[in-house]
Amino acid sequence: MVAVPEAEGGHGGADRALMTEFLRFAREGGATDTSPVAARDAVAAAYHATMSLRSGSVPGAVPPVSPEISAYFTI
Repeated sequence: MVAVPEAEGGHGGADRALMTEFLRFAREGGATDTSPVAARDAVAAAYHATMSLRSGSVPGAVPPVSPEISAYFTI
């Protein structure tokens, strides 16, 4: 979990802070506090929530990443 201080903008400033960190990492590389697996999980959850809304609120499960992918990105 990444602690994000309260700020202006979406999700209490977290959106801008996380995007800024991602872009810094993409441009410069190096260590990052963010997790590619956590980012994937967030997108997958949003996708499944949208699909649920479009199908009459039928719940769906977010499949986990493979153990190999999870292990690769574990710090």
